[in-house]
Amino acid sequence: MLFLGWRIFPLLALFWMETIVVGAFYILRILCAMPGSRRWWFSNPATAIYFCLPYGAFVVFLGLLLFSLFGDTGMEGPQLAWESPRLVAELLRDDSVRYSLYALTGSHLFSFLWDYLAGGEFRRLTPEQVANQPYGRHAVLLVALCAGIVPAWLTNYSFWALVLLVVLKTTGDLYGLFRAGRVPV
Repeated sequence: MLFLGWRIFPLLALFWMETIVVGAFYILRILCAMPGSRRWWFSNPATAIYFCLPYGAFVVFLGLLLFSLFGDTGMEGPQLAWESPRLVAELLRDDSVRYSLYALTGSHLFSFLWDYLAGGEFRRLTPEQVANQPYGRHAVLLVALCAGIVPAWLTNYSFWALVLLVVLKTTGDLYGLFRAGRVPV
């Protein structure tokens, strides 16, 4: 147990669910990019479909890795893959997980509306540029999970995966804000 009665696995799973939310907003970003371009009507939907294939595979792989290593489900291989949607639904029955996911979704919606649409980013970026943006951010989750495996196994405590995830994700988010010029130096 962590602070406020949170268990470690739901927090790790919440970061994974945020990856799904981010992917959905990147699909919207791709579809809205460079309006008025002659190839907009074809290029944007084609890029969005192409984005879904590797991004979807990444999300599925990450979810299976998360559930198999930290989920304590007692399932392996095909059984885990088959039961994963049910396990996610069980996680979302927890009010704290569900409301946290609502808050994360609201934050990404605000960013989409304020930064991307109202800030005019959609006019400056091609669909291809938008499609490449989220991978560096989400590689942090994969690195944190993989780097946290050894300490978690050695100590039989998955807290270290969560610590690595929080530190790496916070560092990555701050770097992205500095790079975008949203945080004054």
